[in-house]
Amino acid sequence: MSNFKTTHSQPENTFSLSLSSKENEDFFVLGLSKTLENPFFLSSHVMQWRESVYIFDMRPVKSYWLQQSQKKDMNLELFFSSKIEEWLEFEFNQKIDYQGVFCSHPWQGLVLLESLPQRSQILYFSSPLGKRYLNSLNWDQWFNVHHQFIGHLSSDSEYRKKEFSQVLFMKRAMQRLRVSKPIELKSMETSAIRRRFGALLGKLWGWTFFQSLKQQEVDLFSFAKIFSGLQGFPWKSIPIKKAITVQRNLEYSLCEWKSIEEELRHDLQKLTGSILLQTSERLTELSWKITLYNLEEHCVRISFRHPYDLRSESFHFKTALLQFYYAFEGLAKELKKRESYLDLPEFIPVIAWEILVSQKINSQPQDRSFLFSLQDEGGVEQIIHIENQLPINLYRFQLQNSFVFTKNYSSIEKNKKSKKSKGDDLEMSHLICRAGINRPLYVFKEPQSTETPRSKKFLERVSSRWWSENNLEDYDLYQCEQQDKNYWIAKDSQDQWVKYGLFS
Repeated sequence: MSNFKTTHSQPENTFSLSLSSKENEDFFVLGLSKTLENPFFLSSHVMQWRESVYIFDMRPVKSYWLQQSQKKDMNLELFFSSKIEEWLEFEFNQKIDYQGVFCSHPWQGLVLLESLPQRSQILYFSSPLGKRYLNSLNWDQWFNVHHQFIGHLSSDSEYRKKEFSQVLFMKRAMQRLRVSKPIELKSMETSAIRRRFGALLGKLWGWTFFQSLKQQEVDLFSFAKIFSGLQGFPWKSIPIKKAITVQRNLEYSLCEWKSIEEELRHDLQKLTGSILLQTSERLTELSWKITLYNLEEHCVRISFRHPYDLRSESFHFKTALLQFYYAFEGLAKELKKRESYLDLPEFIPVIAWEILVSQKINSQPQDRSFLFSLQDEGGVEQIIHIENQLPINLYRFQLQNSFVFTKNYSSIEKNKKSKKSKGDDLEMSHLICRAGINRPLYVFKEPQSTETPRSKKFLERVSSRWWSENNLEDYDLYQCEQQDKNYWIAKDSQDQWVKYGLFS
């Protein structure tokens, strides 16, 4: 059976831990005093590390939670605090202390969790407070997480015995050197730890003090490799307890999408009626196992960018069917490419399939209207709804205060919350934003040379970067139509016309 994943799903990008920041801290480690009965309230990818410690892979739902936190005008830490407190009170009927860490790698959060005080708080590993707690981490705490790691990694007694002997050797070495905390050896290279105390301890050391990694070691931390176990982190998602499936065996093969779509609509209606799919559950991924006319099987994963309420589109299922169409179209293209010597139809004949709920997320019954309803079809909720229906990502931008006229926009998700301007700053902010209204959203990375315009419309006059350039000339910006496109143009310091952006 082959596997095919829709193009809009999470990319398997190699990332650099040396560039760890809030933007790429996509894992969340949560420590509690009790064990959760249902841990799927923040993400559909959850690992139970030990009895009351959970690791959430936030990548499938991070953009959703960012949008929800912006909707409530809260940062992600405060927003998660409120959600966790609500969920814990819902599940245990009492307030429970919790500690949460956003991190680039699960190991970082597990280590930092050991040094956190037993009071409710959420922080980023890369934050000043996170670094302070990391500085206070002692060897007993660090080796305690290592002991847990070995328990997940292997049940082989000989392997464990070998690793624990390496730990004992490292502990004695630290005692002889009178090194009381890991932070005191922060500058030591990963390769030096690996050479002296073994490959595993070297790897864990590199995960802890990511800033000391060499550039050639960055590729070791590919997300794809981490979750396939090739690089040693023993990730194991908590499985769905009871499989929710719908099967269909066709009386004759179907190859036209309209016919397939109608049968899929009936099957999705069956899913909504399943007693195993609770009303508080939302889908993040479906598995569609397709059997072709030649008995060849393919597994197509239908991923939703935001938690999707299947029941909210009962009988028509527009969002889900659009994603099924994109996935099936992609599979057909892959098969045509592979079998290029055959004259295959636009869509391949199908004789059977099975739909499986592979990933889902829960919401509190009393909080469902806030988290997942689409009754308010404006603003954030409308964007979420549209993103779930498209095969590509949506990016949103807003005006920002910048003296550099080519950098007058910023991504809403990446834009940091700024303080409210007062007095003269507020007046300058209004001036810059008013100027931005006459500027295009599409700005070229580098100015492009162009011919002298026959006609043009004056927009504004701006100054050069007086703080970084020797040339203090002003620029006159114009709108000019060339080849049925409206460009943003100006004369540069060499008296040559250049294009800075595109209006339409």
